[in-house]
Amino acid sequence: MEFHLPLKLQAAPGVWLARADRHCIAELGEPLSAIGSRSVLLVREWSADTEGKFLVAGSRSFQVANLGAS
Repeated sequence: MEFHLPLKLQAAPGVWLARADRHCIAELGEPLSAIGSRSVLLVREWSADTEGKFLVAGSRSFQVANLGAS
């Protein structure tokens, strides 16, 4: 599985905002914690697409740091 996140949603250097269903995030692996309303993913390896518009990462590149309630 491959994920494409819009690079225009960069909130800070190395931090992007995106929307995803909770169940989709849960499929990426066991979370380190599950508190609060927001989910947090750590991405080990990523690249920009050929047009430079999307961050692209494979599902094995993710670590679920937090699985939020929504």
